[in-house]
Amino acid sequence: MLKLEDIINSKEGREVKRAVAVKMVLLGFKTQEICDVLAVSDSFVSKWKTIYENEGAKVCFYITRAVKVF
Repeated sequence: MLKLEDIINSKEGREVKRAVAVKMVLLGFKTQEICDVLAVSDSFVSKWKTIYENEGAKVCFYITRAVKVF
């Protein structure tokens, strides 16, 4: 049976987590609250917040698309 965690942890789910983490930061949520809700590390939140601030939203999405697995 498919679990919500399977969807959330899918490639697309990770992209959504990035966007939601950044949005929550912008809305004033504390890092620990974000980590608890999204089941991510504080370094994940910090990394994607910094990338968003420096590069914009497109990069948060396209980084995954640019990596090829052989």
